Amino acid sequence: MNNNQASSKILRIPLEIRDAIYSHLFDLCQRPDDPKLIHPAYDPKASPSKREGSLFTLKYGYNGSLRIKYYNTLPKYQLLPILQTCQQIRSEFQDFLHRTLNKEGENVKAGGKRLRYELNLTSHRLLAYPTWVVLPLPPEEPYNVIDELWVNYEIRDYTQRGGRFYACGGPGTEPHTLFHLLSNFLFHGPQGFYLPAINDPSPDKDGKRPSYNGGRCNPKIEHLILNISFHEASQKIKGLENLEADVESGKPGAQADLEEVIRAFEESKKDAAGWVEQNVGRIAESNYFDGHVKMISVFFEGLEMWQAEPDWTEDEEDGEDQDYPLTHSITIDRGFDRAPDWKENSDFVQYSFIWGPKPESRRGFTDEQQDSGQTGT
Repeated sequence: MNNNQASSKILRIPLEIRDAIYSHLFDLCQRPDDPKLIHPAYDPKASPSKREGSLFTLKYGYNGSLRIKYYNTLPKYQLLPILQTCQQIRSEFQDFLHRTLNKEGENVKAGGKRLRYELNLTSHRLLAYPTWVVLPLPPEEPYNVIDELWVNYEIRDYTQRGGRFYACGGPGTEPHTLFHLLSNFLFHGPQGFYLPAINDPSPDKDGKRPSYNGGRCNPKIEHLILNISFHEASQKIKGLENLEADVESGKPGAQADLEEVIRAFEESKKDAAGWVEQNVGRIAESNYFDGHVKMISVFFEGLEMWQAEPDWTEDEEDGEDQDYPLTHSITIDRGFDRAPDWKENSDFVQYSFIWGPKPESRRGFTDEQQDSGQTGT
């Protein structure tokens, strides 16, 4: 122990108390209650001049018309600072994480804790705006097994369908965007940028560099949760308010008109969520998630109901899927394994899907920025 470590007050207290501090810190990082730890939320209605300067645009698919807007800075990992304090605290905290995340029983009921990530994704026509809400550690070994990855997927102006949710023989722009975003996370990490220090693929035993290898960035997700919600356009909200005013004034037929509009809104949302789920299922069946994910759940405005542990699967009486909420799960047969002869599905390649690291998204970060601890431990 060096002089600085010997004089540290925290290292003078018993290890059991330090463990309690580490446990409290771990719990804090799993709650998105400190706005200083995350980026501000995107507002698609804001003037582009007010937000484009802080964003980096990744163009892809449909002749480059689809775009993901990443922040032009590297993300902040809540637990990374404690791993960069001193050698002893780093070692102790790593040991705490190992004991905590690998507790006997490997589940919360047995007293263990989970490593949870949470992403807010706003989809606005051909644009996607991802914002990390809970981001504990860089998803690199030995912290690459993630128990839960939540994607709060908000779709705006959803009734302007066109090809957003389906296309002739292939996926529409919404699942196309979601697929690219998940691919970027699996191969680039939360920053979404191609960084040679992180993403350069490591060779297989035969010396070849497979296209699906993401270098040090190798997250494995036990449970990927897509919670789909919808943001009402201002015109729709205004129309509903007018109908509600007609009902209040006693206008004949206004109540029936209001109920019909609400029913149509709910049906269009359910239809859109169903198309997203169907395309995610097709991607899973084509083995794109093999080696990365064990289970995917798709919820339709079902976060609260899921937390109350509803029956997600089928109605026991008639065997038919429940109407509402849409809460379906997909089990990945191979889980964290991958077929040795895996290759991209031609049905998706023709729609410009690019699975794996994307060197074209490389950013101009300096070596000092890449090695400063912002991108890894």
